[in-house]
Amino acid sequence: MKLAGKIAIVTGAGRGIGRVTALALAQEGAHLVLAARTVSELEVVAEEIRSVGREALAVATDVAKKVDVDAMVQQTLKRFGKVDILVNNAGFADHKAIPDISEEDWDIQINVNLKAVFLCTQAVFTRMCAQGSGHIVNVSSLAGKYYPYKMAAYSSAKWGLGGLTGVTQEEGRPHGVRAILIRPGNVDTQMQHDNHDVYPEKLMQPEDIAAVILLALTQNTRAYTPVLDVYPSENVQKEDSWEAKWYGSSDEKKRELYRK
Repeated sequence: MKLAGKIAIVTGAGRGIGRVTALALAQEGAHLVLAARTVSELEVVAEEIRSVGREALAVATDVAKKVDVDAMVQQTLKRFGKVDILVNNAGFADHKAIPDISEEDWDIQINVNLKAVFLCTQAVFTRMCAQGSGHIVNVSSLAGKYYPYKMAAYSSAKWGLGGLTGVTQEEGRPHGVRAILIRPGNVDTQMQHDNHDVYPEKLMQPEDIAAVILLALTQNTRAYTPVLDVYPSENVQKEDSWEAKWYGSSDEKKRELYRK
């Protein structure tokens, strides 16, 4: 097992990519700390992890609040004594055109998708540096590589996450701490279905992203891959979806479609 005895924190671990990633790490020998707001979902995942012989600690955590994050890390250290892996996976999206984004819309997407990653990273970073090893994996999005319509808040957070990951790597590398950015495309999650009109059968599955995260965590130390982009094999947008209409239109037509 490639991660035997490692202690991993996974945020947003109650469902989707977070849940599947936590299970994949457990299968490779890691013990898990599961962080999310809904503890009932975490406990289900924790039982699945225990069923394969690993330890699991479920901690109700609002990752956008420093007091919650610090308490979660302290519980981790009290239980396990160290942190080897942090997977910042928690995310939130609510896609709207710029004029329709409220201050509250902006704040929640920046807080969950960017501020929370900073808080979790800061909470474990000094200890990882002191122990001379650690992996911080930040699950971003291809919205942090391109400039997608209706995603000003979400895309801004994900672009910022790329910068944070790079600086984390620069500061951590001399101490043996690695930071890796994962940028998935369309994945079969509730957040995807809440925001996009897609062909479900063409979506990538959470297991596909968990496999990439596992690759990042187990790569030989001789090599380092700072960014891993993951695309679906086919176009997943339905022909009558707002995205297909927008990206297949002229500027004149886009003016008609705007905010619809």
